Amino acid sequence: MNLGLKNKFKEFKEVNKGKAAVEILNELEISNILSNEAVFKLAEELYEKSYYNDLNDVFKVFQQFSSDTISNIKNVLKYMARVTLADKAMIVTENNENMNNVICTYRVNEEDEINRYISVNIDSEDDIFIISNNDIRLYQFDNEILKSRIKAFLYMKIRNTEKHINSNSEINARLILTTNNAINNINPRSVEIIQELKPFLIYLLEKHNLTITSTLDKLTGTYNRKYFEEALIFLLEDARSEKSELAVIMFDIDDFKGINDKYGHQTGDEVLIKLIKEVKKCMDKKDVIGRYGGEEFILLLPNVNKEKAISIAEKIRNTVEVAKILGDKRNVTISIGIAMSANEDINCEEIIERADQALYQAKHEGKNRVILWKKNYGVKNNINNELTGVMSGNAAKDYHLAVILKDIANIVKAKEDKEVKINKFISKVMEIIECDSATVFCINHNKITNMYSKSRNDENVDADEKFNFKLIYKVIEDGNGVFLIDWVNMDNYTYHGIPDWKSVCVVPVICNGEILSVIYLSVSVNKKEFSCSDYNLLTFLSEVGVSIF
Repeated sequence: MNLGLKNKFKEFKEVNKGKAAVEILNELEISNILSNEAVFKLAEELYEKSYYNDLNDVFKVFQQFSSDTISNIKNVLKYMARVTLADKAMIVTENNENMNNVICTYRVNEEDEINRYISVNIDSEDDIFIISNNDIRLYQFDNEILKSRIKAFLYMKIRNTEKHINSNSEINARLILTTNNAINNINPRSVEIIQELKPFLIYLLEKHNLTITSTLDKLTGTYNRKYFEEALIFLLEDARSEKSELAVIMFDIDDFKGINDKYGHQTGDEVLIKLIKEVKKCMDKKDVIGRYGGEEFILLLPNVNKEKAISIAEKIRNTVEVAKILGDKRNVTISIGIAMSANEDINCEEIIERADQALYQAKHEGKNRVILWKKNYGVKNNINNELTGVMSGNAAKDYHLAVILKDIANIVKAKEDKEVKINKFISKVMEIIECDSATVFCINHNKITNMYSKSRNDENVDADEKFNFKLIYKVIEDGNGVFLIDWVNMDNYTYHGIPDWKSVCVVPVICNGEILSVIYLSVSVNKKEFSCSDYNLLTFLSEVGVSIF
């Protein structure tokens, strides 16, 4: 390569003394060569042309800033590489479980190469550790990567000093800059520039942490429903454009209510945490897992066919079963439903519904099994069947229902005030449908005129309980009930700091086309989610007791 350098030799001297030879060799050190302004400028120009990196001014970095935090971190990393003339760089964070997470990289793409650099252990108490060209310490490392390839190396710890209880603000990260080129600028002078950007880098990492935290379920560490649904939309679009398949796996714990009832909700939470740890052992890095409801989770497997999806699901099911999550207390198993995109023009709601139908079938066939969705599965058909949830086929449950119906009939016939009758009716509803609270909103000309409430502990519901009035008025307007998770309102947080979202079941009481009342049931999603069976049963009870309202 012709660098355009012209050498003019004034004279030649024979060097006999060792001291003089050492002085000349020192002059030829890369750091000394680069101290020459012309040579350093040439090295920078070659770097820019070779690596297409012209971020030679921090103001250029700020000019390119956007609302994308990761993109901003990448630009800072690119600038640091430009300052040091490093040909590879990365920022890696470490969580409380000593698991590494690569935030971003510069000119490092291969996973094996990334893992090699992450594996480099620096035993130093200093926040910044550098090995410059020809540093003798380079050859004292046991790590073969450093011995054979790297000419210079910079390792900087990135930590904030603030630690808060129940907070994810703590940053534990490291910056790695390396080069295989002898001509580089990794030295104490460039380190000063890197250190000046350290507080700003911490700020960006804190912002990134906040973004990640807002997408995660605090108990299990899986993605929350909002983020998960966005990911599903993206993956479905990607599968369509690439003509590949996407598997949606829905699973939940068999008889989880029994675990909560017998061992308490704290044990139930511990079971969920351990469950997800076992499931993650079977996941690939590209897979996405989210918490869909109380004990219900969905796993997205991009670019897998149905045979592979079934194999992974069976592995998950078996791993959970043999893990003995509750020890010898009782077995913990899961049922799994699978739905495939199969290059269909299918939306998020449809594919999740299919997975839910397959899960329902797995429960129906005896639990602790994997079921792939078929066209003849249709929980949706059960919603249209008014007897679903009313007649269970279980003698004990059906007898209990018969007793409740007789009691409601007696309430209807009794000569009592309307308020007394409504409160008795609410009590009977809560006897047969599990819920935390039940409320009747009296309606006149599509407006709420009064309300009567009861909570599970037989006391009146607190006046400041948050009802979803937007949902109530929609039911009044449409004349149709709903059952769903109310993601908008929450009364409080669990002891883990998780929002205590509510599952609600809202049914209008209609007589001769006029809405007399709206019945509103609410329960924490940590206990259960209302199903079509609950909805149909509540509708049936409201029709039996319509004259009460």
